[in-house]
Amino acid sequence: MIVCAYCSTPLEAAARTCSQCGAPRTGRSAAAPPPPPGFVPYVDAWSGFSVHRPEGWEAHPGPQGVRFVSENGSVLAIGKLPPHATATPSDHVRGILQGFPPGDVTVMRDEPAATTVRFQGGPWSGQIQVRMSGRGGLYVYGRTQEATLDIHAACNQLLASLTPIEPAPRAPFRDPHEGSFHVMQPAGWVVHHTFAQPQGQRTPWCRVVADPEGRTFVACEVDAMVPFLDRPREAPAPQGFFATLGRMAQQVDEAMSGATRMPFQGMRPAIEHHYVPRWIAAIPGSVLRGIEELSPTAALARMGLPDGTTRVIRVEGIRLPFLGPEHWGAVMAGFVQAPDAELDRLLPVLLGIQQSFTIDPRWQQQERARVQQMQAMQHQQHMQQMRMSQQLHQQRMNDIAAMGAASTASWQANQDISDMQMQSWRAQQGMSDHAHHQTINGIRETADYVGAGGQVWNAPEVDRLWTNGQGDFVGGGATFDPGIDWTELKKL
Repeated sequence: MIVCAYCSTPLEAAARTCSQCGAPRTGRSAAAPPPPPGFVPYVDAWSGFSVHRPEGWEAHPGPQGVRFVSENGSVLAIGKLPPHATATPSDHVRGILQGFPPGDVTVMRDEPAATTVRFQGGPWSGQIQVRMSGRGGLYVYGRTQEATLDIHAACNQLLASLTPIEPAPRAPFRDPHEGSFHVMQPAGWVVHHTFAQPQGQRTPWCRVVADPEGRTFVACEVDAMVPFLDRPREAPAPQGFFATLGRMAQQVDEAMSGATRMPFQGMRPAIEHHYVPRWIAAIPGSVLRGIEELSPTAALARMGLPDGTTRVIRVEGIRLPFLGPEHWGAVMAGFVQAPDAELDRLLPVLLGIQQSFTIDPRWQQQERARVQQMQAMQHQQHMQQMRMSQQLHQQRMNDIAAMGAASTASWQANQDISDMQMQSWRAQQGMSDHAHHQTINGIRETADYVGAGGQVWNAPEVDRLWTNGQGDFVGGGATFDPGIDWTELKKL
């Protein structure tokens, strides 16, 4: 029987696409063996394995394996361990135990190639098995607080059902224009790509789409980083004048720092209080269906969309010490989407594609060189513009100075002409006044006389005129001489 390579749905002989997930037909089988009663198959068509999980348990695939979670919080997990030169199976067991509740550990098996322990802590019980080889290892673990669940038998069944299958066909895809990124492209899927600038620098984005309707796809898109302050979120402040002042002070503090209060306690608080309200506002009718914390700095958020699809969004966090000891940031590092009914079966493929997305380091180096060259050119252009601006300013100052000198010279020339005209007028006016005065003297038979001190008197015209300095005047003919007490005035 030919089944879908991505969700294991049986395919009709003439079908070109899967009736469940919409993926194109590959003509290759990825069928898993049938499960026993109470179990259902789980197929990871990307990594190439299948296991039997308890019926009704939710699957949470990750980069190295998958976890199955029941409604009561019980967990079963299986996955691969990368090769490690020094880590032993016991080392891996101790690492897994850090995620278990406190309790007693009983070693069932401890060998260089395999370690098995059982755990008991209050209502919790569990089991961990690790097997190692030169090519890597395999882990299986489970924990539960349900008294009716034999967690040890469930772990053994999970391990016993592990079956290699033929992985879904895929091929590497490289950005054909600039070689900026690489991604694994499943057979028949389509890759759309572009460039964005979420942090002010060009970054390649791509979407790997399975179906023509675009309901199943992987979005390798990194959003802009959001800064936060590692401070506890405060309860709503009480009402009143002083409470209002306190809220205003907090808002000013957050506005100046460019960040809001958000404790650095995993990604859950940031997702619940920052991202989810914005996602709902962007897609009205969407709802948060769960948050799976992968590590203290990474989590997957499931958002149910109103069109019957589920979007699984990866959010990552990082400390930002260059901004301050309390600063950290979160970024939405891509998402995947599929119809609700097919999400569990398609999620391993979608996450596998997402994990395969890498930006080519040579392109990054070329891009940095291009940005530096562009910045250098912009700086050079800026300096040229500054020099041109200074030259234009100096030219304007010189023109203003030249215009001022020309204006001063023109004013001085006009002033000289005006002075000459005034002198000519005064001369003409003086001549006119003298002639008029002489005419009056002729009519009155008077004449002008001047003393030794320059004082002028107008008196009846005689040959000789004398004054005694007391306002008395005497005159006579050419031979008249009144004496020594009198001073003769000169006739003008």
